[in-house]
Amino acid sequence: MELEAHEEFIGGSPQTVLLATEDCEALDAPLTALSLSGVVELVELDGSSLEARIEEVTPSLIIAGPGISSSVIGSLSRKKSISQILPPVLRCVTSDETEEEDLYLGFDDFILATCSAAELEKRIRRLTHASREREASILSAGPVTMDLDKYRVTVGGKSTKLAWMEFQLLRYLMQNIGRVFTREHLLMSVWGHKHYGHTRTVDVHIRRLRHKLGAQASNCIRTVNNVGYGFIEAPGS
Repeated sequence: MELEAHEEFIGGSPQTVLLATEDCEALDAPLTALSLSGVVELVELDGSSLEARIEEVTPSLIIAGPGISSSVIGSLSRKKSISQILPPVLRCVTSDETEEEDLYLGFDDFILATCSAAELEKRIRRLTHASREREASILSAGPVTMDLDKYRVTVGGKSTKLAWMEFQLLRYLMQNIGRVFTREHLLMSVWGHKHYGHTRTVDVHIRRLRHKLGAQASNCIRTVNNVGYGFIEAPGS
């Protein structure tokens, strides 16, 4: 039986689900129902590696069947070639596998291969909603990723330590990618100063920030002569 599309869930467009298995035929019926109802857009590996397919389709969710182990998922999350945050991974299991102690190891949730379309939709809804909330606290552009909840910055996958105001300045610039701000604007918006002046503070922090980001990302902070600074995803853009 086909399901009606849930507008509050899909937001007018289906969730892209990557089926990372070739041996989970029991899910064919519920996935087909969800595809026909507009809840999901199903994508298969299609002969490509899992890593390459993730980069190509940027899925909202991965359904991992037999052959996709926790070690495979763990290695993907550590790869620098994966430019995005790894999406939630839903493990498809048999009833016997539900007794495993490490059922959740490396995965965000599990579902029985014999599940209904309604149950599968509930799991997809929960995981993608949680993922969207998480993404709101993650800023990523070029080689730089900021975790606003953990106050953590990585460049090309490697952590870099920033002082508090350096972190706040970088956050403001990355939240407004492509825009260029005057020193006065940055001073008032980041430092909270209600008066103009001491704009050299901005220059000093920009210089320190570039040094800490290193050669891989320092040029992402763009200087516009006689105007100010902005953040671009790639030098030369």
